[in-house]
Amino acid sequence: MRRNALTLTLATAAAALAACGPTASGGDAAPAGAAVTASDSAALPEPVNIVTAPPETGTPTPTPTPSPSASATSTKPPASAKATAKAGSAAPAKPAAGGGGPVAIGYNAAADSPAAVAAALQQAKADGKNVLLDFGATWCGNCKALDKTLGDSGVQGVLNASYHLVQVDIGSHSTANFNLLKKYDSQGSYKMPVLIVVTPDGTVRTDTNTAGLPSLNTTGFTAFLKKWAA
Repeated sequence: MRRNALTLTLATAAAALAACGPTASGGDAAPAGAAVTASDSAALPEPVNIVTAPPETGTPTPTPTPSPSASATSTKPPASAKATAKAGSAAPAKPAAGGGGPVAIGYNAAADSPAAVAAALQQAKADGKNVLLDFGATWCGNCKALDKTLGDSGVQGVLNASYHLVQVDIGSHSTANFNLLKKYDSQGSYKMPVLIVVTPDGTVRTDTNTAGLPSLNTTGFTAFLKKWAA
């Protein structure tokens, strides 16, 4: 009798496991939605670097797109500037064509940008050149690409001939720097880099935050500079 009861129990357990078999094997497969999500994610375009101006109170507004290390790197020397120096494509040692020495390149969170812009406008009034304002961040991919282009000797020549360049760091959420940007572009949300060409009297000739960025390679950017030169 005991043997029959044991046989019945084992048979019952085996039947239960067999009934659960399809469910268990089905659980090993990825859900139907997972494949769609992975496919959609792979097809998404590269993220756009966008920053939002902090409120008037001066409280920083979180940046939606930079990496977690952005706040740590924003106060360090620009990575793009280091890479440029290593690659040997930094600003030429000799004066670039068009007069003047090499144009300094790089965003500096510690710089007094309002004073730098005021000085550039003062120089522009004296020599008739325009002022090129470049608002960006050390962690912005397009900004790094632009830094590389700015180091090209041909681009440096056009800059020296027609512009005073001021690069302003907005990646560290400096209220003073954002107020400077809002003086020329009041949008409140910005796709970096924001390039603004200003005449000696402070008139905005073009603003890429509204007009769209030009190509950031040497050919495209040189054409942009020549188009908006004085």
